Amino acid sequence: MQTRAAAVAAAARPSGGWRRVNDEDDFTAPHNFSVRSPGPRHLPPRNSDPVEYFFLLFTVATMQTVLRNTREYATKVFDDMAGWIARHPSSRMRRWSLNDVTLELLKRYLGLCINMGLIRKKNIEDYWSKKHPSQATPFFPFVMPFRKFAMMQRFLHVGVLDTPVRGQPGFDPWNKVRPVLDAINLTFKRYFLAPQHVSIDESMVGMK
Repeated sequence: MQTRAAAVAAAARPSGGWRRVNDEDDFTAPHNFSVRSPGPRHLPPRNSDPVEYFFLLFTVATMQTVLRNTREYATKVFDDMAGWIARHPSSRMRRWSLNDVTLELLKRYLGLCINMGLIRKKNIEDYWSKKHPSQATPFFPFVMPFRKFAMMQRFLHVGVLDTPVRGQPGFDPWNKVRPVLDAINLTFKRYFLAPQHVSIDESMVGMK
């Protein structure tokens, strides 16, 4: 004789989608959940540099997408501010070109951002400051001048321009990070297979 739990499970199988349930439904029957060889997969050799693991998730293809969207956004800003830039000959924007936005520059920028999470200073400018030699961090100016970092910070754009805004059909609240979000979700699935028992805790590092 079929149990209530088995009947509920059988009723949910045909459609394969969402199903309305009631408080009295019995879900105590064990689920047939098994994963073959959970854990990391397709990883580089164990003696690889840490950056090799970073590029598994943040691939060159993903960075090229960020570069393309950054160039498009920078072009729009420069076009909109052409008059202002012409009236301010000392502006940092006059000494910056889209030719500066390269894959190498983005890699260096990301490397400095990661290091800023390890070396805490009050202001971003302090990472390049030589005012107090005992507190100087020569690695930062060695990687790139502050001018280039500031301009990359100013124009970095992950999402696609000219997408529906809030209230319009097709609005995507994740548009600002959608290309990277979709890309890393795919790579997560490729390089790590979750086990049956997973515990999800709150974030350990503040972010926004």
